[in-house]
Amino acid sequence: LFTTSAAADTLTVCASGCQYTSINAAIDAASDGDVILLSAETYYEGARINTDGKAITLRGATDKSGDPASILDGADSHQLIECQNDEDASTRFENLVIQNGYGEPNGAGGGDGGDGGGMYMRNCTPTLVNCHFLYNRANNEAGALNVNGSDAHPILTDCVFIGNEAEDGGAIYLEQSNITMTDCRFENNAAIDAGNADGGAFYLNNRCLAVLTRCTFSGNTADRDAGAIYLDGVPSENDPESLTMIDCEISNNTAGGDGGGIFARSRAILVMENCAVDGNAATAGDGGGIMNFKDSTATLVGCTLSNNTAGGS
Repeated sequence: LFTTSAAADTLTVCASGCQYTSINAAIDAASDGDVILLSAETYYEGARINTDGKAITLRGATDKSGDPASILDGADSHQLIECQNDEDASTRFENLVIQNGYGEPNGAGGGDGGDGGGMYMRNCTPTLVNCHFLYNRANNEAGALNVNGSDAHPILTDCVFIGNEAEDGGAIYLEQSNITMTDCRFENNAAIDAGNADGGAFYLNNRCLAVLTRCTFSGNTADRDAGAIYLDGVPSENDPESLTMIDCEISNNTAGGDGGGIFARSRAILVMENCAVDGNAATAGDGGGIMNFKDSTATLVGCTLSNNTAGGS
């Protein structure tokens, strides 16, 4: 007995000479299993890219060093990628620069300023590999990537977040969802709002579970608490929020208030193994490296805390 299945297609997108000039048009034509190949150029789609729940791969080109060379540019006018139609791990984003996105009002994610200037996910579990989020912003949450919903669990590998800004979670804002990140880098992201912004790089809000391996956080800033990572915790111990960090580095981050590197509160659970916390500063508050507050728990094994400073305790 012989069975056959439809072969996956490869669809090409570029300014000229390819099957499509629009990424969204290629997605509309694609079927599960297809690969959409982007050339090494800059794409101004002019609207959010929506994967429509399809198990497809959006794959960019790379340069000689292996860095992504296909650029999705939002021109600081719109959110770049929307993913909220039950996509699973077989929906893949590879070798992409996601830059100058803006979480526009009434865009995906809602809020007065929108959430997730670079990418918004809700109740989906896509895979991101070698994606660079650069200089995205949102007036509300998540300059680069917003992850929302109890069925959300994206997997990020070799991703980079640089120069992203939002009120909370300069790069990533995680809400009631999970995330796994390996070999990711966060640099010079910022939570900005006249002294009321938290989580310069990463904000976890309400029953989140995150596992980070070999990730680095450096040069991130928050106007208020958590220069790098903010764990907002939960009102009840029955639904814990936890962050596990393995072989990670948190260095030279700055908070205007508490927790120069990490701030954890309200029963949040922080577990760190073989991590370095170095050179962070809580300029007008407590906990130059790590601040634990309101029944939060920290377990550190084989970690080094050095050269951290606090304006308070």
